[in-house]
Amino acid sequence: MTSRFSTWVQKRVPAVRRAVKTLKTRGQRLAVLDRYLRFLKYGVLAWAVTGAAVYGFMVFRDYDPWAALWNLLELSIGPGVAVLALTLIGSLFVERPWCRYACPLGAATGLVGALSPFYLKREVEACKACAICTKACPMGLAVHTATTIKSADCIGCLECVDECPREGALELKLGLPVFGH
Repeated sequence: MTSRFSTWVQKRVPAVRRAVKTLKTRGQRLAVLDRYLRFLKYGVLAWAVTGAAVYGFMVFRDYDPWAALWNLLELSIGPGVAVLALTLIGSLFVERPWCRYACPLGAATGLVGALSPFYLKREVEACKACAICTKACPMGLAVHTATTIKSADCIGCLECVDECPREGALELKLGLPVFGH
């Protein structure tokens, strides 16, 4: 929903459109930052789990943007509203910033997903490296250059497979969880 909102805003607000275009053209320098920011969600997960174990309640709830939506409905403002606002502003420039950088549930499912017996395999012979699959990936994974896609950031949406114009270039496989073969 926020991605569609971002597209809507970009069409109507030239300054946002220019900022997004600049971000995409200079994105190579920011790719290093993106790579490190993706580890932040594991820190949030560790904080949420440790805090719950130590204090006996969900310490994360006050910072959860989803809980902040309910707080807004109750006309209550807390730190979660600031996180929600940052997430919405960030979503104008980066697709799914909460999922990519801060979601503890995404971190937990990523860790579990790394042990999944299912993975994506890119057949180099069938693939023409057109990068359509990479552009379709909502998590920004470089699918067109990988041979096996088993990233903890992969949410398993299979958008890359749906968008791929080459038959057999991307396939869902079943194999040993740790090795991906």
